[in-house]
Amino acid sequence: MIVRDHDQPVSGWQGRLRRAVGAAMASPLAIGPGRFRRPDQAGEVDTVYLGAFRRSDFLELGGYRDFPSAVAEDADLYYRWRQNGRKVLLDPSIVSSYTPRGSLRSLFRQYYKYGRGKADMLWANGRLPSLRPVAPVLLVVGLAATGVIAVFGLWWPLALLGGAWIIELTIAAATTKPVTPLAVLTGGMMQLAYGIGLVRDLLKGPWAARRAAAESRL
Repeated sequence: MIVRDHDQPVSGWQGRLRRAVGAAMASPLAIGPGRFRRPDQAGEVDTVYLGAFRRSDFLELGGYRDFPSAVAEDADLYYRWRQNGRKVLLDPSIVSSYTPRGSLRSLFRQYYKYGRGKADMLWANGRLPSLRPVAPVLLVVGLAATGVIAVFGLWWPLALLGGAWIIELTIAAATTKPVTPLAVLTGGMMQLAYGIGLVRDLLKGPWAARRAAAESRL
């Protein structure tokens, strides 16, 4: 299933923000190279948006599991689905419309929770469903480490990392045609919020996620 951003009639700041978020969501450099986001390639993927499945298969796997983050239940189901020998198939002919968030605050909270959800999946399953979440973790850790170094007077590592990040975001934002500062901002916020959420719940440890997953099976 392919998600296409709905052509929003909203004008002004909210309309520009939604278009910028939609462009970032369509860019592999901004949000990752997940195959389920490619509208022209049918085939097997690791997860899909709003997938459909038989009720009997859903119940056999134990259904959705509740996590502390309150997200990632679908990605967790598809991970267990594939581990059970089943396949997740993408059909580009199935299309749905999606309305991006209309404020920077809600966008940050959305991707912060997505990051927390991936940490929940790691603690519950013992591994990440893919290596895609590693990039925002490295970004957050790198910014934090070089920021600490900068406090002691060595600025060039932070400047180098920050410059490389801005270049990457600018290339990713090129899908907006033309590139706008808002597109760069939204892409960076999505990556940073995701990474912060993931690092936060990795540092919290596995107990809450594992307990919630176990209770969901009762």
